[in-house]
Parts: sequence; C-alpha cells; structure tokens
Amino acid sequence: MKVNLPQSAIDLLKSIIEKNKDKPSTIRIYFAGFGCSGCN
Repeated sequence: MKVNLPQSAIDLLKSIIEKNKDKPSTIRIYFAGFGCSGCN
C-alpha cells in the first residue's frame, strides 16, 4: 500500500528516526476504519 504524506510529515518522521538511531527505524501507521476485512 502506498501512503502519500505532506513533506512536513516526512521531514518530522525523518528527524525522529535520526534522533533515535539506537532504535528500529520502522514506523507503524494506524488507519482509522480499516480492519482485517479492509476499509469499512
């Protein structure tokens, strides 16, 4: 799934990842209304 984000959100996520180099660099995004069966 491709997710489009505003550049400000991308910059913020990159800075958070950069500041936490000792932790995993993966992120989890929650989509309200989505479950195992997809979009409700």
